[in-house]
Amino acid sequence: MNASFGEAPAVSRSVSVRSAVSEILPLLRRAADEALLGFTDADLREQAEAIRSSARYVLRVRAT
Repeated sequence: MNASFGEAPAVSRSVSVRSAVSEILPLLRRAADEALLGFTDADLREQAEAIRSSARYVLRVRAT
């Protein structure tokens, strides 16, 4: 199953890239853990980078 999400709102340009990602990562980790999703740190970092840059991101989920 593939789910495509729309573009995220842009993060203020005054916030550094590293800072923005470090703020987003804990939120993604908490949401993934609460939903019992097995995202790796690399998965979450990739998602955070996409959110930070307002890039489109395709979430791929395999149900077994």
